[in-house]
Amino acid sequence: MTEPVFENTKYCKACIQEIPSEATKCPYCQTYQHWYKNPQNYGIMVVWPFLFIMFWNTGVFGNEKFPDYQDDFAVSIEKIVLIQNTKTRLITYKIKNNSDYKWRSINYLVISKKEDELITTITGIDYSWVVQPHAISLLTVKVPYVRGANSWQLKIKDLTVDR
Repeated sequence: MTEPVFENTKYCKACIQEIPSEATKCPYCQTYQHWYKNPQNYGIMVVWPFLFIMFWNTGVFGNEKFPDYQDDFAVSIEKIVLIQNTKTRLITYKIKNNSDYKWRSINYLVISKKEDELITTITGIDYSWVVQPHAISLLTVKVPYVRGANSWQLKIKDLTVDR
């Protein structure tokens, strides 16, 4: 049996046989010579844009950090409830978000003071806390009894952004 001879030839990328230079598929081993001409890859090429859009909308590529937006937040005390027999206080803070982003997972610091003197600080994280753009959200913090404390200030240390 004689081997076919082609005028303009190249070599197959898989079996290294001589094939016509215009061939997109090797006549011997059936390997596609260009990955983008393989019909099995068409599905992947169609799916990539959808995956990119999906990840973009989940905020994976977002670079918004809380320190850049902390001036867009206002914090005030809404209500203080004293729990009997423990002297523990439940303090509800009203947090107003004036930014264009949805924020979640608040990392905060409660500062207890007597007049202007710092007495104690309490840190906490609430992973279920969420505030929508241009909205108000409430956060209730359990503050243990501290002798002499008469004011409690909430400082937001960090938030996570949602798109």
